[in-house]
Amino acid sequence: MGFGGGGSNVTLPHTHDSNVVQDGGSLAANATQFGLSAGSILYSDGSNIQELAVGSAADALVVNGAGTAPSWASAGGVTLTRAQATTASFQSTTSTGFVDVTSLTHTAQAGTGNCICAYNGECEHTAGMYLRWSFGTDGDMPEYLVYSVTNQLIQANLTNITSTLSSQVCKLQFRAESGTAKLQSDSLYNGTCDFLEIS
Repeated sequence: MGFGGGGSNVTLPHTHDSNVVQDGGSLAANATQFGLSAGSILYSDGSNIQELAVGSAADALVVNGAGTAPSWASAGGVTLTRAQATTASFQSTTSTGFVDVTSLTHTAQAGTGNCICAYNGECEHTAGMYLRWSFGTDGDMPEYLVYSVTNQLIQANLTNITSTLSSQVCKLQFRAESGTAKLQSDSLYNGTCDFLEIS
């Protein structure tokens, strides 16, 4: 087969790789002529063309550890896991130190990631009350003052996010400023905590 260039049929200077006997053969290292396997891609190593065979299903194309060539690896991604905890119990405390809200807890899965914790419920107090999230690994989060008129129900929402999953327990807590702090639940409306794990 002739080589043409510049509008003529003059054969230009070129070389063939002795590792490949015929055009269309398999690709040997540093070959200049070759056949490709289905789905493979070509890249340059800076001196020669190299072939990267197709990866496995759902693999992603990444750069190798040396940062010198492409390679295939398992594709990363985000997994969302939702959980919910509810309570139909009326709960109250006169403690000025935080106590756990019964049933409104969640144990995160192992590993890295985050958990978004969101409480939605009705509160009442006789002289002020506070809510907070307490995490087994991350520790106690800042407290939230439930501001309302004394002895009047108010809708309360409190959201926080963990810095890790690590099988830590996520707990809603409450305390009284003085007097009595109350979390209201009845047959029509239950206090609810929603948990969204991101891993």
